[in-house]
This record gives sequence, C-alpha cells and structure tokens, in this order.
Amino acid sequence: TQAMFEVLDEESDERLSVIRLLDFNSEMARMGVVARLQNMSTEDQNVAKLFVFVKGAPEIIAMKCKRSSVPADLHDVLAEYAQQGLRVLGLACRELTETESEIRKMPRAKLEKDLKFAGLVILENRLKSDTSQVIRELSNRGGLRTLMITGDHSRTAISVARQCGILSSTSSVIVSDVEEKPSKVPSKSKDNPVRAAEFLHGVCFVDMKDPSKKLSSSEVLARLGAGSSSSSMTTAPSAELVLTGAAFRKLDEEFTSAMNPPSSLSLVQTNREQILALFKAVLTHGSVFARMSASDKSRLVNLLRSEIDPHVGMCGDGANDAAALKEASVGISLCEGIDADATASLAAPLTSRKATIRAVLDTVLEGRAAAAASLSAFRFMFLYSSIQLFSVLLLYFVGSTYGDGQFLFVDLCLIIPLGILMGKTQPSKYLGTQAPPASLSSQIILLSTFSQTLIQLLFQLLTIKLIHNISGLQLSFSEMQELTIKHAEPWVLCADNSALFLVSNFQYIWTCVAFNIGRPFRVSIFTNRAFFFMICTLSALCFLLLWLLTTEVGSLSWFGKALQIEVLPNNLRVQLVFVVIGNLLASLFAENLLIVFFFR
Repeated sequence: TQAMFEVLDEESDERLSVIRLLDFNSEMARMGVVARLQNMSTEDQNVAKLFVFVKGAPEIIAMKCKRSSVPADLHDVLAEYAQQGLRVLGLACRELTETESEIRKMPRAKLEKDLKFAGLVILENRLKSDTSQVIRELSNRGGLRTLMITGDHSRTAISVARQCGILSSTSSVIVSDVEEKPSKVPSKSKDNPVRAAEFLHGVCFVDMKDPSKKLSSSEVLARLGAGSSSSSMTTAPSAELVLTGAAFRKLDEEFTSAMNPPSSLSLVQTNREQILALFKAVLTHGSVFARMSASDKSRLVNLLRSEIDPHVGMCGDGANDAAALKEASVGISLCEGIDADATASLAAPLTSRKATIRAVLDTVLEGRAAAAASLSAFRFMFLYSSIQLFSVLLLYFVGSTYGDGQFLFVDLCLIIPLGILMGKTQPSKYLGTQAPPASLSSQIILLSTFSQTLIQLLFQLLTIKLIHNISGLQLSFSEMQELTIKHAEPWVLCADNSALFLVSNFQYIWTCVAFNIGRPFRVSIFTNRAFFFMICTLSALCFLLLWLLTTEVGSLSWFGKALQIEVLPNNLRVQLVFVVIGNLLASLFAENLLIVFFFR
C-alpha cells in the first residue's frame, strides 16, 4: 500500500512509512500516526511490523497507556520541567497485530488504546526579544489588562508569565484545578447556610507556596480583592489567579447553573450569589489560563466580552486559536513565512507577517489614531459647514451673499486638499492610559466642537464690526437691494463680502490645524509633510489674497474678478491680518486646553 511519506535509515537499512495520520485535535490534546517498519536488508521485504505512535499532553498520553508502563514519578518530573518554563510532550506507542486494510478502517479510539509510555520530549520555546517590553507598555503605559491563554501545563504557563511580566515575580499565585478525587463538600447548617458554596465540589484553589492548604471561595475573593456580591467593598489584590482548562469548564458549569437554576432545584440565594461572585472574580482577576482547548479559549473570550468588557483583543498563531480569534472584538493572527498556519489567519480579521506580539501594540496605536482621525474629520466638516453658514447669514443681513467663484474656491482649493491629507498623520509611538472618545456625543467632542464654533463666530462678528467702524465703506441694506434688483442676482461686490470671505478662508485652515495637532494619539502635525506643506501653501495663498487682491490693481486682475473681491482700505487690511492671527491663537489655545484637561 502506498505510504503518505517515508523515512529511510541508511545505517540500519530500515524504512519507516506512515500509512495513516491521526490528525491533531485540540479537544483530545494529541495526534498520532500509524507507521509500517520494514527491514530492507532482508530477503522478504514484504514482511513488516505496524506501529501506532502518539504524542500530546503528557497527562492525556498517560491516561491512554497501560498503567504498568507509566513511571510512578511522571507527574513529579513533569512538574519539575514545567516549572522551568519548558514545554513538555508525552510519547507513546503500540505494535499492531491487525492487517493494513483493517487498520485503515479501525476507529481512532481503538488504535490509541493500551499504549506503552515511551517518554517525554522537552522543548524550550524562548520568549521573543520584544515580548516583555510590549506587555509592559500595554499594561503599565496603556492601562490594558493582559492575559495568557495557553494549552501548556499550568506550571509552564506560570513560569513564562513571570518571565514576560503578565505575572509579578514577587506576588503570590493562586492556582485553580480540578481534584482527581473530589473531597466531600462541607454540609450546610443553620448557622452557616453558605458553607456548601465555600468549597465548590470538584474544584480546588490552592496557594502555590502552600499547595496542601485548600482555599475557600471567601478566601479566594478576599485575596483577589474582589469582595463579595453582597458587598461593594474591594481591596487591593494580594495574589494573582491561574486556572486550568478543567477548572474553568467546571466553574463555567456552576456559573451557568447559577444563572439558570432549575425550578425544582433552585439554589439558595446566598449560594447563588457566592458562585456568581467567584466566577466574576475569575473573569476579572484571572491572569493565566492553562491547558485550555480551542473551545475553552473561545468560551473565555465570549465570557470576557459579555460579562466584563465588550472590547477584547486576542492574538494567536495556531489552529487552537482560530475560534477565539473569531470571537474577539479584534483578532490578530501571528503568521511568519509561507508555511505558517493558515487557519488562524483565515479566522482573524488582522494578520501580522511577523510572529511577535508587537502586532498587538501596533494595532492599538493604529486603532486609536484612526479613531482620533475620524473624530477630527467629523469636527472639521462640521466646522466647515458652520463657518460657511455663519458668514452667509451675516451677509444676508447686509443684503449680500457669496458668489459662485467664492464657493468654488473654498471647496476645491481649501476643503478637498485639507480633507484628503489630514488623515495621513501617523499614530503616536507611545501608548497612553486613555483611549479616544467612543462617541460623537462625548464631552470632549461636544466641548471642542462648540468652542471652535463659538470662536469662529466671534471673529466673524469682529470682522463685521471693523467694517462698520469705517464710515462710508459699508453700503446700506436698501442700496444693496437696489443693486440686486438692477443686476437680477444677489450683489456680491462689497466690503462685507470680501472681508468675511477672506477671514473665513483662514478659519477653515485654522480649525483643521486645531483638530489635527496630533497628540495624544497621533504624532506631530509636522511629521505629516504633505499636510503641513499644504497648510503652509494655503495659508500663504490666503495671505496673498487678503493683501494683494483687496488693492485696486488686485481687484481688477483676473483672479480678483473671479472671486469678486472689493477694494479695502489699508488700515482695514492690517486689522484683518491681526484678526486672522488672533483667530489662529484662540483656536489652538482652546483645543490645547481641552487636550490638557481631558488627557493629562
């Protein structure tokens, strides 16, 4: 029969051919192969032996082996290696007596029965050079909670978590696991009706420093600083929590029962509250979840989103992580090279081509910058409409309005270039503890928008006031009406129109600058070279329009006629220059004041 692949040992002249693959299954925590061993030096090469080889989690492999073949000190040796942060796999095998055709049809459970324990494989999976730094930035600078969810042994997970900073090197650790032989649950009494809930049947909590002492639910809650459901009092946690997948599943069952108790077996209210408080403490304070299957990971992410915080990110690099990556708010697949596991990549919306968790930090920075840019774009477009609305309304009061050329200049020369380039600013290189507002109705967005709107309106009113202070410069409303009737269209060529148009041009630019200062979620506006160049170019253009087109020669030029600019006195032009400079300073001051107040 044709083999899937073969290995030839030239020294012994033996050939090992794999004829059946027992795929890895995260729920089973193992995989295996059926292989044919042939000695090529014998005369009859058709004589072969058939073996099944299995590898996986040592505890699972030991359960599949004959008890006589499993070393008595297996768990002690396993714990010793795991405590050093090493990944441990168990190996087992068995010679098969059936024929190849029978083996190909044989159920997997029968193949993996009565195995002989062969030994342990010790693997060292060292931390990436930037892992600890990234976790420090996420936890300390960003104020984000970081958890480890792994299929490795709990002691391996604890060792690695201490190395990378998820667990403090000095704090005590509470480990939760299932008991092989559950101890009897203390019975309830009239004096202590919640005694049954103090020790959950089948689940134990122990301190790593004293594994012989079992902690009650109340002791666990107190050590975690979670208080209880009946009290809102919380204290600083004195320990960190590590759970195994088996304990997590058992607690999840208790939680589900407490949430939906059968009518005939309804829980005592105090017991129910104790279970709910304990499970919420697990979700809130659990730092490491070990020996977790793919379904466990997915369930944990789902519970974190539904019970703790709807915004949960997850990164992973294997098929075991695919379901959890899909369940998370933001899933990041860490794939490196063309041979990387594609399952996680297909499940996650984001894929990093470098297998390092720096992708998580980059995603947070990019996401915050994108949110800040979107909020800035909304405010800018709102201010663009408001500035134009105010100036048109003010012109209506004097019997004028904007001309077609002026509307076209604002849209084509100012708004479109600024709108395109303002979002190109890169994210900040440093993570802060605060995130951008999640809603357009948030306090800082409303205050920023309102303050900028008020500033632009006040400076437009100041412009009209300056025109009114110069006698003979402003036409009366009746004179404007006569000109409108005479030319059969609103009269544009007047001092009010030209002054407001020129000042409002600067206001579009200044509000765009104020909303895109950069910090705290983006780098400085100066790093966005195209945007900064456009700001300088448009500002210079608007200053030229203000200073040159308002002269007799400038107003008669082709550009002056297209924009319908009226001649303005020299003293008014100087005053308007100070107005636009003051407008810029006021806009920047107001926005910086809000940033300092809300993001200090």
